[in-house]
Amino acid sequence: FEMDMQTSHRLLPSVPPGIIKIAASGYKTETDLKAIQSLADAVLMGSHLMPLAKDAQRLNQALLEVRTALCANREH
Repeated sequence: FEMDMQTSHRLLPSVPPGIIKIAASGYKTETDLKAIQSLADAVLMGSHLMPLAKDAQRLNQALLEVRTALCANREH
């Protein structure tokens, strides 16, 4: 199974206004999030977070980093 983040970049612009746009698969870094932020309302990051599920501290840290990156990007 192969993840291609460019699929979201190709398809999301064609979604009509008023529809919630969700980018799926492959997003892991702040750079990834910045690249899709202007196109999507939400991002699925399951493949990045699932390996951390058994380590609550690492999972919480990853979620905090994502939240911080998204909030910082929305302010600019």
